[in-house]
Amino acid sequence: MKRHAAAILAAAVAVLSAGHARAWDEITHGHITDMAVARVRDPELKAFLLAHRDAVQSGSAFPDWGHAIKPHGEALHARYLDVAFDDLTAPGAGARPGHDAFLAHYLGAYAHVVEDRVLDCTLKEQAKVVGERRDDMENGMLAIAGEGYLRRDYTPFVPEADLARVYARAGYFGDPRLNASTLASVMRRGMTKGAIQNRELKLLSFLTYDWARREFPWGYANIERAPGGFESNADAVTAGWEAIWAQLHGRPAPFFVYSLPGEGGTLASADRAAAYGRITVVARHRFAVTRLDPAWVHLVGDRSGPVPVVVRPYLDDGEHDIDLAFQIEATRSWTPGEIYRLTLDGPPDAAGRLAAAPLTTRFRVPTGPRFTDRAKAPRPWRLGLFLAMLVGGVGGAIAGAPDVARLALRQERPWRVARGLALVVGLGLGGLALWLLATDGVAVIDFLRAHH
Repeated sequence: MKRHAAAILAAAVAVLSAGHARAWDEITHGHITDMAVARVRDPELKAFLLAHRDAVQSGSAFPDWGHAIKPHGEALHARYLDVAFDDLTAPGAGARPGHDAFLAHYLGAYAHVVEDRVLDCTLKEQAKVVGERRDDMENGMLAIAGEGYLRRDYTPFVPEADLARVYARAGYFGDPRLNASTLASVMRRGMTKGAIQNRELKLLSFLTYDWARREFPWGYANIERAPGGFESNADAVTAGWEAIWAQLHGRPAPFFVYSLPGEGGTLASADRAAAYGRITVVARHRFAVTRLDPAWVHLVGDRSGPVPVVVRPYLDDGEHDIDLAFQIEATRSWTPGEIYRLTLDGPPDAAGRLAAAPLTTRFRVPTGPRFTDRAKAPRPWRLGLFLAMLVGGVGGAIAGAPDVARLALRQERPWRVARGLALVVGLGLGGLALWLLATDGVAVIDFLRAHH
C-alpha cells in the first residue's frame, strides 16, 4: 500500500508541477490530432495520415519532448516548422529514404503548434474571464481524465537522420547538451519521461478528475465545443493539413486556412476587445504577423458597412510577431445580431500577384452571452475515498498495534501508556480520514499545487 501511495503522490507532484507548460499535454494533443485526421476530406491525405499514424502522433508530441533541451526553446515549436518544410521540399528530397514518414512527423508537429495557438488565445483567455485559472494539464484532464485516453496507443517514432539534418541547418547545435551525437539519446530520454508522466497521469486523474471538474465547471462544460476547445482545434489542424497537402501536390492552396468563427458561425462574444470577441485566424505557414498589410483585411457588416480593424499576434507578448496564428480586432463595437463578412487576401508573390486564394467567411454577432454553461460535479469523490481509506487504515493499524505486539510477545500485563497513545493517534487519523472524505482531499491537492 505504501508503494501505491508513494506512486500516487509522486504522480501528483509531477502533474501539478506542470503549470509551466503553455498549452495541451501530450495525450490531449494526440487525442485532438486523431480528431483532425477523422475530419480530413481529401481521401489521399486521409489514407496517408492513417498509414503513418505512428509518425503523425509522434510529431504531435515532438515539440514538448524537447522542452528541457536548450538552446532552441521556442524555435522547436515554431521555427522548426519553417526549416523542416524547406528540407522536405528541397530538390531531390522526395527520393530520400523515409521522406514520407518525416512528412507525416512534420504534419504532426504542425498540428501541435496549431492546437497550442488556437487554445491559448481563445479558451484559455475566456477561462480567466470566468475565474478559472487552471494549468494546462488540468485543461486536458477536464475532458479526457478517467476515460481511458491517458496512454500512448502508438509506437514512438524518431526520424533521427532527418532531425539531425534539420537541426544542423537551423543552427540548433552548439550547446554541449545538444549536438549531432547526442540528439537521438536526448530525444529518447524526453520521450521516456513523457511516457512515465502519462502513466502517472492515468492513475492520478482517475482519483482527481472529480475535483478538477468541480473546481472548473465552466471548462468541463465547454472544453470540447467552445471556441479554442477540442473541436475547433481539430478543424483548424485539418484545414492546415489540407492546404499543405495541396501545396505539396502543386494545387492551389489558401495561405490563410481557418478562421474562428468559421463560415456561417457566430462570434462567442459581442465584446470586440475580448478574446472571444476577436476573429482568430490560422495560416498554412508562419509569417510576420505585425507586417500584415491592412489592405489584405476586409471586414464589412451587412448594415454597418466597412469596419476598420487591428491585427494582433495570437499572444500580444512580443514573442509571437512571426507565427502561424493571429487575431483580428474590430476598432468599433460589433452590432449584435448583424452579419459580417471577412475577406483575407493571401500574401502577394514576388511579382505582386496574389499567391493564394483568399479566406472568406460570413459570421453573425451574438445578441446575448454564449458558452455560459457550468457542469455539475460528478460523483463519487474518488480521491477523498482513497485518502480516507489510506489514512483511516493507517490509523486503525496504529490503534491496534500495542495489543498485537503484546500478544506477539506474550506479555500478560496491559501496555496502558502505549495503548493510550496509540488510541489517541489512531482516533486522530480516523478524524483526519473523515475530513479528507468529506472534502474529497482538496487540501492535499491545494498543497501540491502551491508547493510543487
